[in-house]
Amino acid sequence: MLKIRTLLLSIGAVFFVSLIQAKELDYVLDVAPVLTKSGCNTGECHGAATGQGGFRLSLLGYDPKLDYERLTRELFARRIDVQDPASSLMLRKPTRELRHKGGRVFNSKSLEYKKLLEWIQSGAQYGDEDLTITQLQVQPDQVVVDSSETVTPLRVTAWLSDGRTQDVTRWALFTMEDDSMGAVDEEGRLRLNRPGVTSVMIRYSGQVAAVRAIYPIENELTSKAEEPKLTESDLDKTLRQQFEILNLVPGSPSSASMFLRRACLTLAGRLPSEQEVREWLLSEDTDERRKIKIQSLLEEEGYTDLWTYRLADVLRISSKNQGPSAYEAYHNWLRDQVSANRPWNEIVRELLTASGQVDATGPAAFYRLTQDPRDMGEFVSQTILGMRLACARCHHHPFDRWSVEDYYSFASWFSQTAWEGNSIVLKSRGEVEHPKTGLAMAPAFPGATSTGAVDPVDRRVTLAEWVTKSEPDLMARALVNRVWKWMMGQGLVEPVDDLRPTNPAAHPEVLEQLTKKFVASGFDLKELIQSIANSAAFQYSSLPSAADYSGQGFFSRFNPNPIKGVLLADALSDATGASWEFTQTGPTGLTQRAVQLQDPASESYTLEVLGRCSREEACATPEDLGGGLSMALRFLNGADLNDMIRSGWLSEWLEEEHAPALVVEKIYLRTLSRFPSERESNYWIARAVEAEGARTFYESLMWAALNSREFLFIH
Repeated sequence: MLKIRTLLLSIGAVFFVSLIQAKELDYVLDVAPVLTKSGCNTGECHGAATGQGGFRLSLLGYDPKLDYERLTRELFARRIDVQDPASSLMLRKPTRELRHKGGRVFNSKSLEYKKLLEWIQSGAQYGDEDLTITQLQVQPDQVVVDSSETVTPLRVTAWLSDGRTQDVTRWALFTMEDDSMGAVDEEGRLRLNRPGVTSVMIRYSGQVAAVRAIYPIENELTSKAEEPKLTESDLDKTLRQQFEILNLVPGSPSSASMFLRRACLTLAGRLPSEQEVREWLLSEDTDERRKIKIQSLLEEEGYTDLWTYRLADVLRISSKNQGPSAYEAYHNWLRDQVSANRPWNEIVRELLTASGQVDATGPAAFYRLTQDPRDMGEFVSQTILGMRLACARCHHHPFDRWSVEDYYSFASWFSQTAWEGNSIVLKSRGEVEHPKTGLAMAPAFPGATSTGAVDPVDRRVTLAEWVTKSEPDLMARALVNRVWKWMMGQGLVEPVDDLRPTNPAAHPEVLEQLTKKFVASGFDLKELIQSIANSAAFQYSSLPSAADYSGQGFFSRFNPNPIKGVLLADALSDATGASWEFTQTGPTGLTQRAVQLQDPASESYTLEVLGRCSREEACATPEDLGGGLSMALRFLNGADLNDMIRSGWLSEWLEEEHAPALVVEKIYLRTLSRFPSERESNYWIARAVEAEGARTFYESLMWAALNSREFLFIH
């Protein structure tokens, strides 16, 4: 009897010790990441809107509580067998013991299988319902390799809501932005196989992070550091540091004519005049003279017209969106702000808190875009903050950290703003409801754990305070990136309105530096534009050098970009001397400058072909909406261009006899903003002498110049 009792006590002791040593597995920390890593909750599998095979999971596990219920409770809990864990459908399907449309996902010896089996054996509990992942940290956050044989281990750490941290590298999901450049294995080991720059997106339990991966250019010509060829600003010094990492050579200075044409088009929306080009090219080209020219261009009416037009595209000002009278008041208000160089934070604050009659109070028309607070939330987040929340309307954002709760909480800032007749008014009631729970969502900032006190009269005041003073400076960063693209032909981040950790900038340090400078200046738009224009980066030549690999993508040379839309229409007018007649909608009447058109609904087949933003949807790159074959055919065969040539300065000037050299020179100055080279001049003079009709020849030369890439590009 004593021996039996001793044996029972021993067995009990062993069982008790095993219970103490058993690890409690958590669904959020231990199971959901396995499903995501295995691809079970992607859009191609059970994460699809309707699921697969009668089983549905939230996309990438954004709703762990709902997923847990479906796994352990749905259909009489048939997917989990705690009595015989190995018989669970959750294990037998992905191992293909039973028919599975998704094929074999893992085998019974894998870590994935063992982790899920252990969870079921321990009782398949959800764990702490309040436990969440608040942040991911990846080390290193930037990888630079010098060989395709180099393997860099990435370490992913999850920060938990209870203050703990956990190494989750094995269960994080790694995705290469450009999978032709390399790969990351399941253990987080990164290998790049060719030169270039890419990023790795890391996902874990609803959180995202990114790593910038660089394989410097293999080029012997860039092995020796070169002295700066232009006066460098702090911005240029930051860029230069990046060029050294990438093994790129900073570009040569642009020629005097190249700079003048680029600056006039980019800053004031016009070609330089013939006399302006002559005087510029016949004088010494110095840094100081370029700075003075930039300053003078920023004081022109053309600057106000161009930058008002660009911001009106972003804000989607049109008669269709705001109404026939309201859009004009809105546009005129915006033009006044640009003309006065009002700080951007003040402009945004006035827009966000606007109310009153829309045809008398311009900013109030900001809210005439839509009455749906969800649409308004999407518009404000994308336009003002550079964040695309739209994906989170239905499910967790697949490439960002935004949840459905973030989406509807942000929309709630606009739920008490409404239209009454011709006015924007505030209501004392009205909330946005969560589409699944039906609960009213309190207004909150995306990703914030606490919003603090909300203004009891106008909640938008609290929103405006956060937007204009947020950390990090989302509003400032978004505008800086847009301005950089308008001036440099390509954003530091592309698409220009999709700023997120998993879409890093070409030069994150440059974006950060410009953002801080913009904030420190008091959100001075003109100072931002001027600082970029005065940089060596803006003034690099667009011509590739022998040492250049792909500098245009990283701004080691200027990125040539086509002139389209209103800029091209006005450039044609500047070159030919022939005026357009654009009919404005509303009482404004006619205008001869396309950039002065207030309403994109103004009829113009020419502008439709050249490309313009309808402002019915967000146009991150409005000039891409035209061009192509239609534009080419209109230039080659259309009557418009020939009519402009025949009705402009050339026809009048040819009434008198002029030496061929003078006519050729004048055509070059008016179209290409430079003197013809000696070779070009001799060639065309000889052709002019041989031509049967001088007028026809010179018209053809003008036509050829206007169809050349040199004319059609900002370079």
